[in-house]
Amino acid sequence: EEGLSHVHAALRNINVEEAKATVLADRDGILSLIRKGGGYKALNQTIIKVLQTWFIKTASTAPAILDFNAFSPSVCLKLATYLSLIGNLPESQRITEHGIDFATRKGAAPEVQAELALRLGRCRGTQGDQIEAYRHCSTALALCKKARVNGIPLKQEAGILQTIASIERKSGELHKSFETYQESLKVHWAHSTEGQLPVDGGWILMNLGIGCQALLADGEQIPPGSLKPLEYFNQALELYESYGQGRGP
Repeated sequence: EEGLSHVHAALRNINVEEAKATVLADRDGILSLIRKGGGYKALNQTIIKVLQTWFIKTASTAPAILDFNAFSPSVCLKLATYLSLIGNLPESQRITEHGIDFATRKGAAPEVQAELALRLGRCRGTQGDQIEAYRHCSTALALCKKARVNGIPLKQEAGILQTIASIERKSGELHKSFETYQESLKVHWAHSTEGQLPVDGGWILMNLGIGCQALLADGEQIPPGSLKPLEYFNQALELYESYGQGRGP
C-alpha cells in the first residue's frame, strides 16, 4: 500500500526542472536543450504519460500476480481509484469487483467494503449505467448504516449520500435527490466536532440550492422547512469563507 502511495505521488509531482545530475554542467546543458525544445511542461507531461502507461499495464495484471492477504481489498481499492482518475474505467471496474469478492470472503473492515461498493457505483455511473450505480451506492450506504448501528460511524456516509443524490438528480428524481442531500447534510452535522460543518458541507449546501432551483423551475413545491435557493448559496459561501477559501473550491 505504501508503494502505491509513492507511485501516485510521483505521477502527480514530476518536475524535470528540479532534476539533479552528478556533473552540474551536464544538468545545465540538458535543461538548456529542454528549454529550446518543447519546454519543461511538455517533457513533464510526456514522462507522466509513459509512467501512467506502465502503471496501467501493471495494475491490469495485479489481481493475477498479487498474493492476496488481509489487506488485499485495500490494495484493490487504491489501484481502482487511481485507474478511475486516469480514465481507465474498465480496468477500475474489474479490479474493484475483484476487491469486493475478496472483501466479502475475507471479512475486510466495513469502511473498506463501503469504499469498494462506492467506487464500483461511481465507476458504473461514469460509464452511464445509473441503475447499477444506484444499486452499488445503496449497498455502500447499507454498510455504513449497519456500522453506525454497531457504534462505528463511518466518515464515508455523507459522501455516499451525495453520490446517491447526484444519481437521483440525473435520473429526474428531483424531490428524492433533494431529500438525500438533506440527509447528507444531517450526517455531516453528526460528524461535526466543533459546532461547524466541515468544508465539504459547502458542496452539499450548493447542491441543495441547485435542487431548490430545479424544483421551482419545474413548478414543484420545495419540501416544508427548506430554505430558498439563494439562502443555501449564501450559507455555502459563508462556510467557504470561514475556511479561508473565498468563493469555494
